Amino acid sequence: MRGVRVKASFVGRELSKARLCERLGAFEPASERQLDAAREAHHRYSSMPARAPQSLWQEYEQTLHEARARRKRDWARYRDTVAIERRRLKGKYRRQRHLLAALPVSGPDRKRLFQQLELRQTIETRALKQKHATQRWGIEKTPHPGTWRYFVATRAAQRDERAIRLLRRRERDRCRSDQEREF
Repeated sequence: MRGVRVKASFVGRELSKARLCERLGAFEPASERQLDAAREAHHRYSSMPARAPQSLWQEYEQTLHEARARRKRDWARYRDTVAIERRRLKGKYRRQRHLLAALPVSGPDRKRLFQQLELRQTIETRALKQKHATQRWGIEKTPHPGTWRYFVATRAAQRDERAIRLLRRRERDRCRSDQEREF
């Protein structure tokens, strides 16, 4: 056994809860004594793979932490710049509308000037929205260390001995389990 946990129904449809209840009887929840024993068990869940070198796992967690922190900083910087740029654009056109309102021109000319100003504001607003969408896309697509397996494979490609040993051990275990299934 390799220590992998999955739902029984994932292994076979005949192992679903309903079918097991048909065969074995109604489901009975664990007693308080069993729950207490499970809580006090020494082998609690750990996100670290069982056979992973501690130093390699710590590097993986460190790269995850750095990637998350970088992404959080990028989003905060993005939100701040977007707010500033939107305020600046609104203020610019508010000032220009006030200037137009103060001009000594006829009503129809004033109306055309306001329409032109509104058109320019719409064009600039759309350009700003496109710029912000591009920035958002850039933040969303920032590199991420990926899954544990991807991290190990990347490190092995960089000739990290710990990762290479881990991959070789995983391959040996996979071969053994394949041979056991044949018998």
